[in-house]
Amino acid sequence: MNQSTASHQPIVGYHQDAEGVWVAQLACGHGRHIRHDPPFQNRGWVLEQAGRDARLGVALLCKRCLADEPPLFVPRTVVPSTGRPLVVHLAAGDDLHLLDRVAADVFDGPVMPDRWAEFLADPRHHLAVALADDEVIGMASALHYVHPDKPPELWINEVSVTPAWQQQGVATMLLAALFARGRALGCAEAWVLTETKNHAARRLYRRAGGVEAEPRPTLFAFALAR
Repeated sequence: MNQSTASHQPIVGYHQDAEGVWVAQLACGHGRHIRHDPPFQNRGWVLEQAGRDARLGVALLCKRCLADEPPLFVPRTVVPSTGRPLVVHLAAGDDLHLLDRVAADVFDGPVMPDRWAEFLADPRHHLAVALADDEVIGMASALHYVHPDKPPELWINEVSVTPAWQQQGVATMLLAALFARGRALGCAEAWVLTETKNHAARRLYRRAGGVEAEPRPTLFAFALAR
């Protein structure tokens, strides 16, 4: 197996091992030691809270993923720079009440219960949510599909985090959850479209391991509602 982007996993948190060495917790569920041992390894940033926080969401090569220990996402608690506990969760069929408390600006409009129930009942629809104090503060949605002549693919529909939680690696964690679900479903690729001028989104997708398509595609929209 080569060192593909699928083997690079974003940092979602940190802890110290029994010897006091910092370990970066990766979205795949594995960990990677970050040693500061000058002059051999100079990573002074890991000793400071601000340095660790600044690297949340940065993708590192996961050797355990390379060794074919597949990253299967499990909901878990992480603590971003706010110090507040955060849980990233993939919605399941019994999660009808999951969207009862949603922070401002996470969705474009109010959640419609009938549409949410329909979404949950469709096995091709996937939603990862970030929960803080049982409130949804971020979400990422996707749909996996097949072609008669191609392997399954995962389309990332949208990614959104309430402003108070932005720039803390939450969006990257949400994407990592969807990517892990896509891999478990046998998807060969995940893809997303964004506006050229949306520099924040483009930075996010690059940080998550995405590569911009060339030549750039053109999107056509067709109105179906009368």
